[in-house]
Amino acid sequence: MTYPNNPLFNSVSVALRHFRSIPVLDINVDCLSDIVEHHRYTGHPDDECNYESCMRGDLECLLDTVTMVQERCAELTDIIMESAGWEARHLQAQAEYSELLEKYGSKSK
Repeated sequence: MTYPNNPLFNSVSVALRHFRSIPVLDINVDCLSDIVEHHRYTGHPDDECNYESCMRGDLECLLDTVTMVQERCAELTDIIMESAGWEARHLQAQAEYSELLEKYGSKSK
């Protein structure tokens, strides 16, 4: 499927720049996954541009990181919601969640 009017599907460098500018917790995993799949190289390995290959690798690594962080935040949210506020498990989950939010959320640097 082609997306002639969407620069994220037309250029690996534009897609990478775009997703790097968004905090990890705010990235749409499904959209990033579609873009990674769209830019997957299907030609002969000898004809592949090394620069674009590196950018595709960076997109794949970003997808792995985004998926891992967002899944962990969802797990922590479940723990926080299921446990009482005084339980050690609750406090640990809340501390780790706050750390991830600070590091990967909208207010991250």
